[in-house]
Amino acid sequence: MQINSPFSKPGSPSIFRPGLPFSPGFTLLEIMISMAIFGMLTLAIYSAWTVIINASQVGLKSAAEAQRRRNAVETIQNALFGVQMSTANLRHHYFLADTTQPEAALLSFVSLLPDSFPGSGLFPGSPMRRVTFALDVDKNGQQNLILYQTPVLAALDAMSEPIPIKLAQDVSVFGAEFYDESLSEWLAAWDNTNALPKQVRFAIVFNNRSENSPSTQVKPDAEMRVVTIPSSAIPIQIQRPGLGNLSRNPGVQNPNSPNPPQPVPGAQGTGGISDFRSPSPQNP
Repeated sequence: MQINSPFSKPGSPSIFRPGLPFSPGFTLLEIMISMAIFGMLTLAIYSAWTVIINASQVGLKSAAEAQRRRNAVETIQNALFGVQMSTANLRHHYFLADTTQPEAALLSFVSLLPDSFPGSGLFPGSPMRRVTFALDVDKNGQQNLILYQTPVLAALDAMSEPIPIKLAQDVSVFGAEFYDESLSEWLAAWDNTNALPKQVRFAIVFNNRSENSPSTQVKPDAEMRVVTIPSSAIPIQIQRPGLGNLSRNPGVQNPNSPNPPQPVPGAQGTGGISDFRSPSPQNP
């Protein structure tokens, strides 16, 4: 039987001959080569996907850390903007600046804080709180910037230990300076706990460590801010007018005396002392 092809000339022999083996499939060698090519393509796609995922994770982590650092700086600024001091109650309203360790300063003061301030949910109905900023060392030997808060208007017997909040981790320097109007210069220490400085300049240095080698130090990031304190100490005459010896606090003077001494910025104060300094502080 002869099958004529429409593309062949009449009378020419057909290319399809009876008994000629014909198979539309692939050989084993072709299948193996195809699988090898498919495997290489899959490996390349997986490698590219892994690189993209790792880069995305590093980027998200860096963005989160940068945002956390900005929040730490803004938290200190917002606290300084709301500083409050009552000279009739210096026992609880003192302004403490411990800079005996220049690269590990401690700031503690009373502030009227906004609802958006970190930890406000822990103190409902208590916007006026004592805030303390200090460096603390965790169990891994890393310095972290910690915020401590206690409510000022709470009953003394109901006050618990200050609640710590980690503002920033791996901080190498937290320093502060204070502007003295009487001297027209910046001071490295503010000893007068009974008076407020006009301006506070603080700096924070954040360490950057390599992801692959944590011991490798990368160029650190430094942030510095100058904050003008808008408030001033409330005189005792305004709170308790017409009284004689108004307080037994050693730092409070009788306003009815002929020449009541005024607190001098930079002079030794009588407010409070730091309860946060310890030889080896530990922060969980």
